[in-house]
Amino acid sequence: MSGWPPLLVAWIGLLVLLALELGSALLLHLPATASLFGMAQAAIVVIAFMRIRRGSPLMHIFGAAGLFWLIVLLALGNLDPLTRTDLIVQTTGNPR
Repeated sequence: MSGWPPLLVAWIGLLVLLALELGSALLLHLPATASLFGMAQAAIVVIAFMRIRRGSPLMHIFGAAGLFWLIVLLALGNLDPLTRTDLIVQTTGNPR
């Protein structure tokens, strides 16, 4: 059972990051930080559960490419809420 302690530490780290993410989104009203927590959680999963550290160089390349595209997709997903403006729509009388 030599493999369990690092996996337990990774699992506890994921749970702590989940609690921080929920706390920042619900209590502090900072939903934009969710992508940072997501990237940290993805890094923990790649390092701990996928065992990239002990893999071949090709495995390192594909792992880095996967993280790169995760960052690209999270950045594109954040463009919508970051570029929205709060426009006030005024309605008059009969909306048709």
